[in-house]
Amino acid sequence: MAKNGGDAFTKRKQGGNAVKVAARQVAVSGAPKVRPSVNLSAAASPAGRAVRNRTGPARANTAGTAGTAGTMYQGAPYAAGGGAPAAFGGAGTLQTMVAQNTPRKWEDLSEQEQNDYLKGDATYVAQSGALEQELKNLIAELGLQRTNYNTDFNSALSNLGWDTKTNSFDPRNLLGAYGASYSNQENDFAGRGMLDSSAYAQALENLGTSFNKQKGDLETARGNFLRELETRETGAKNTHTQDLQRARADAIARRAAREGLI
Repeated sequence: MAKNGGDAFTKRKQGGNAVKVAARQVAVSGAPKVRPSVNLSAAASPAGRAVRNRTGPARANTAGTAGTAGTMYQGAPYAAGGGAPAAFGGAGTLQTMVAQNTPRKWEDLSEQEQNDYLKGDATYVAQSGALEQELKNLIAELGLQRTNYNTDFNSALSNLGWDTKTNSFDPRNLLGAYGASYSNQENDFAGRGMLDSSAYAQALENLGTSFNKQKGDLETARGNFLRELETRETGAKNTHTQDLQRARADAIARRAAREGLI
């Protein structure tokens, strides 16, 4: 009796296990569990982009072409050639950042970059502006002196009796020194009846020589004065250039010190 009861218990246990096994088989063979899928079709998704299953995490698209730029899940870009994401400091991005932040020597800057830097240096701008104004003032002063001297020179020639239209002394211009002297000399020799004498001819020649010398002296003085002005202007321009170069060098030195290049 006991044995039969035990056999019955064993059968019931086995039947229960069979039910459990059957239930598991139904679970296995029935509706499958949803698992992450991998899209292996190149036509299904663009090459080089990660594919995200609606019920699973992002998976890499193996149909992508090696070496082309990809796009990381959630939009963070990859460096071209498939490296670490640029958003997380990939190699290409890091090199670019380092290159951009590495101080560059002055001679490595383009002319436009140098000019832009100098325009941003307040000290240099102030110095160069003052130097430019100083030179401009000096040139204006020298120009005024030149104009005034030429005015005085032309007046002196006019007072001598020089006619700029004929480029000669006018003997009939009694307002000029030459005309007045000529008239006085002519009256003197005429009063003595010697207008046809060689003495009168010599006197006229001497008169012309005297006034030509006076005119020559005026021209020599004017030439010396104008050359002096030119020398001063040339010297001022050279000094200005040297001062501007020093101000520029100081600005470059300030940049080098700030960038840690010295």
